[in-house]
Parts: sequence; C-alpha cells; structure tokens
Amino acid sequence: MSDESDWLEVPRPTGVSILSILHLFGGVFFVAYLVFLGVEHDRVAATVNELGLPFFLIVVGVAFLAILSFASGIGMRRGTVWGWWCSTFFYVYAIGRALSAILTVALLADEVGLSDRDLVRDYVKYAGRAAISLLLLIYLFRYDVMYYFKADEVNKRAAVAIMIGVTIAIAAVVSGVAALTSSAS
Repeated sequence: MSDESDWLEVPRPTGVSILSILHLFGGVFFVAYLVFLGVEHDRVAATVNELGLPFFLIVVGVAFLAILSFASGIGMRRGTVWGWWCSTFFYVYAIGRALSAILTVALLADEVGLSDRDLVRDYVKYAGRAAISLLLLIYLFRYDVMYYFKADEVNKRAAVAIMIGVTIAIAAVVSGVAALTSSAS
C-alpha cells in the first residue's frame, strides 16, 4: 500500500466532490420521504399492500437508503476506505434495484394494467437508471479515485462480487419477509 504521507497531498477529485454533495442531498431527500411516509401512512400503506408489499418494508428500505446516502456522502468528503465501499455499494445496490424494477414491471404489467407505452417508458426509465449507476460505479473504480480513498489496493473483482452478493442477500431477505407477511395476512 502507498505511504500514508502521500495521501495527505492527494486532492479530492472533482467528481467525488460533486457525488458527495449529491449523496448528502439524497440523504436529506430520503429523510423527507420518511416524513412523507409517516404523514401519509394510511394512503401509502393501502397502495403498497394492494401490491403485496408490507408498508414497514418500504420504510425500512427508505431508511436504509438514507443511511447509505449519508454514509457515502460523508465518507466521500473524508476520503476514507469505508467511504469508497459505501459509495460503490450504493451504485451496485442501485443497479440491483433498477434491474429488480424492470423485472417487477414485466411481471406486474398485466395485473396493474400498464399499456405498452407505459411499459416501454418504465423499461427505459429503469434501464437508464441502471446505466447511469454503472457509469458512476466505473468512475469510482478508476485508479486515481481509488487512490484518493486509500483503496487503490482493493481487489476490484472481489469487491464487486462481495457487493453483488450483499445486494442479492438483501433482496432475498426482503422477498422472504414480504412472502411471510403476505401469507400471514
């Protein structure tokens, strides 16, 4: 690993500065959304329950995104290894969420009555989100960016495999909890 004194002189890349601010704003947005969910509990709960999703899973998911947004934003500002892990996981998880949304739209299109136009719109929207997240993830894996985070010796393939595994594990737990709560009701 590089000498620690070298890192003191490494300026924060402009892209990391921009992303850190966006992540901090994202954290504020997710907290505001949690407040909205609290205020509009009855209306939102009825809607998501019709789709077979327990309301508390929506709240837990949004809280998770708020925490991850704040952690990655702060970690990016500070240039820490954990900041790199949080920010890269944020984008791997975002790609997973977008792909899951595409699958969900495909599976529920008839049930919720989506027109072909709406279906294409949703596919393009979620594919676009996945593509943007992938581009930002690629940026965070650039050597100069990883060096800023003191993560220049992280095995990239292993890191991606770990993050994909964690994303799949989270999806499996959420699906299991959703299935258990819908069968209990």
